[in-house]
Amino acid sequence: LDIPPIFRTQNRCAFPRIEALGLLLARFRSAGDMFELSMQYNRSQAAISQLINELSEFLDERWSHLL
Repeated sequence: LDIPPIFRTQNRCAFPRIEALGLLLARFRSAGDMFELSMQYNRSQAAISQLINELSEFLDERWSHLL
């Protein structure tokens, strides 16, 4: 997927690529609020939200030619 080894958000939160992908997939899987994810991954809800938005955008831009 060409996710960088460390994915950094605009607010300077750093996520290892496997954690970033795991959080994105976990968010897509669950319909609940992000509180569960924040407790499970020990990250703030704001950081998770920003990661999901920015990683989704990154993947969309990177792979848009296939969609």
